[in-house]
Amino acid sequence: MQKFTIITFFVLILFKVYGQDYSQKWTDVNYVGDGQVYHNLDIYLPKVVKSKYPVVLYIYGSAWQSDNSKTSDMNTVGAALLNAGYAVVSINHRSSSDAIFPAQIQDVKAAIRFVRGNCAKYNFDTCFVGISGSSSGGHLSSLAGTSGKVKTFTVGSATMDIEGSLGSFTKFSSSVNAVCDWFGSMYLLKLDSCGNTTQHGADNSPGSLILGGPIKQNLDKEALLEPKTYIDPTDPPFLIFHGTADNVVPYCASVFFNKDLKAKGVQSEYVEVPGGQHYTNVHIATNFAKMVSFFDGIKNVIICSALPVVTVKITSPANNSVASSPASITISASASATGGTISKVEFYNGTTLLGTSTTSPYSFTWANVVAGTYSITAVATDNSTSKTTSSPISIVVSAAPVSTVSLVAGWNYIGCPLTGSTNLSTALASIWSQINTVKNQDNFYSINNPTNLNSLKTVEWGRGYLINVKSTCTLTWK
Repeated sequence: MQKFTIITFFVLILFKVYGQDYSQKWTDVNYVGDGQVYHNLDIYLPKVVKSKYPVVLYIYGSAWQSDNSKTSDMNTVGAALLNAGYAVVSINHRSSSDAIFPAQIQDVKAAIRFVRGNCAKYNFDTCFVGISGSSSGGHLSSLAGTSGKVKTFTVGSATMDIEGSLGSFTKFSSSVNAVCDWFGSMYLLKLDSCGNTTQHGADNSPGSLILGGPIKQNLDKEALLEPKTYIDPTDPPFLIFHGTADNVVPYCASVFFNKDLKAKGVQSEYVEVPGGQHYTNVHIATNFAKMVSFFDGIKNVIICSALPVVTVKITSPANNSVASSPASITISASASATGGTISKVEFYNGTTLLGTSTTSPYSFTWANVVAGTYSITAVATDNSTSKTTSSPISIVVSAAPVSTVSLVAGWNYIGCPLTGSTNLSTALASIWSQINTVKNQDNFYSINNPTNLNSLKTVEWGRGYLINVKSTCTLTWK
């Protein structure tokens, strides 16, 4: 009985230290919108409820061979972050059997953009977005850190789209503020000389699989896979953990990476864990506390400016503009965001959304507008969800002028209204099937001679016409 009590107490202590403790949780949120499992993520908010939380994305390790392991490490790394007040977003990504590189980093960047684009919905404070990952997840986290400003990149004969265009939040940044890398899989072609048992340069190695061919025959592509390729002095700070007894990814990978980061002027700290293996004795409370302290240190010195000042004004048509139905009205607006970038301008009739423009010059054409008076506004939104609404303008659309003329069989002399359609077939549409001949002051135009008749290009309003019709009918001018 005593033994059972001690074991139970020990298990409870472990659960207290490592168990997930959260106030809200969303599971299987698809960050791309394609319904694929590999594009799902989970969101956890800390137990202490606040209006908003700094965010850390976490990426599992799998040698890039799993597309559904987002719950991994939530009882360890994830729990430590939650207990420290960070919202944790744990993501899936495509495996090397789903798609070859750069699909995986495109997924990660899409998830980061999703976080920034949904800050209000999930109470994220995107003044701080950190990222962390273990093993291959450490690699992807580090790659996200060094390639934050990279769209496409070329090494030798290989060019890759690193950013991608997945999801609905492509206007948002995929950059991060800090990176915590746990024994990331990097410098693959050097690792076989570091004394581990895994053959990273083999034709069937995880590196070869993610590149879609033998790694030694795809050196340019392998360079694009490496976070070191993209290092520049503007990269965010790094914290790197690695155990000296790691026989999967030898610790020389982190030694090399830390050295290269520092050589380019990037803040980096390497924590070497004596006797630490792959996860074992590296994912421990002491190191979790150091990770939290690292993220806190970066978060607390970030000066997060106020939301950008957004301005928007409808530039045309003029207020109280008047048109005749059915009208086609192009509404244009100017928009700017001091300290940000405009992501969209929406045009409204009252509370009804008419259309959206995402590129400058911002405009929308409202077609087939019926008679009525409309209050039009434009709402501009920037990439941090700060938005403003323009002053409304009034558009008055009047009914199109209509007059009718009764015609008898044979010749009729008619005068034309001063407004309406100037297209012949449209103006005379109500009697077109009855027409034999139309005569203006210059010539006769026979309905049986389309070429001749078509030379009468337009109805000239305000002038008289002779029209020969087959039978009694009514002409409605439009």
